[in-house]
Amino acid sequence: MGKRFVKCKTDVVFKKLFTENLDILQGFLADIFGVPYESIKNIKVENSENVPDRVDGKFSRFDLKLTVDDVLVNVEIQILNFGDFPERIVLYWSQRYSRQLKKGEEYSTLKKTVSINIVNFNLFEKDSYVSEYALMDVETGHILTDKLGIYFFELPKVRKAAETNTDDRKREWMQIIDAESEEELDMLAQKVQTEPLKKAVYTIKHYNADEEFRMLAEAREEQLRSEKSAMSFWKKEGYREGFKEGFEEGYREGLKESLSKGIDKGRKEGLKEDIDKGIKADLDKGRNETMYSVILAMKKNGLDAEQIARLTGFNADDVRASYDTVK
Repeated sequence: MGKRFVKCKTDVVFKKLFTENLDILQGFLADIFGVPYESIKNIKVENSENVPDRVDGKFSRFDLKLTVDDVLVNVEIQILNFGDFPERIVLYWSQRYSRQLKKGEEYSTLKKTVSINIVNFNLFEKDSYVSEYALMDVETGHILTDKLGIYFFELPKVRKAAETNTDDRKREWMQIIDAESEEELDMLAQKVQTEPLKKAVYTIKHYNADEEFRMLAEAREEQLRSEKSAMSFWKKEGYREGFKEGFEEGYREGLKESLSKGIDKGRKEGLKEDIDKGIKADLDKGRNETMYSVILAMKKNGLDAEQIARLTGFNADDVRASYDTVK
């Protein structure tokens, strides 16, 4: 069996490449924004904590929070599609945009905020691999404000795109990020022209020669495969619909049993409130037992509390409170 290849689209590799090599990051941003390399004067990485030396279930996404000259930039790579991705990105964008304004400051001081999102799945019904969004009048195309910019890059469409434009540096960056083998990197090394692109290829090849880091990246890839497998299982089994139907049936049976118990008890004691207590106690017990069994099954499949809440629709606080106790 050949040596496993460290892929740049694995989030730990992606973050290491761009946080430890600011010249590569500068070249990437210049090509994404379509501006000269030299026009970017200052880049500040705001979440520059080191890539962890081990992989556990506590992190599920890596993003880069940057200040590029006078623009706030967030760069994220997302391998798995958990659904509602555009809505989540708009929420993250709005949080970063709004939190910069301090008490007493003028709205005119708000900085342009840009979100760059690289996804390993098809997101929109179009052939182009890149989409750029802004706030504009849908009739005239007039831009309401230039303070918003959201980019999406869909890696599966990069693979299918015809080589119609040999000077498309955005696509070359995406091809490097998407490369699945050292042979692909070697082919790109012969094609790319700029120093940041060349250095990016060389650096990824260097990561593949680092046994310790390669093991970390492989562990992260295995974690992502487990998440994908679990998602596929629940989807294949019609989990959401089945879970809803199961709860409804459980409620009906629980209500029936609870009414019987409550009425019997009420007859014996002559108190109507006992009926209500019997109903509530049994329904709560059935609901909690069902939730615990689902959390336990999904936890064993490698999902963390946030993923379980998102997939099941359970209250997130209830899931977090139960997650560490179920065994």
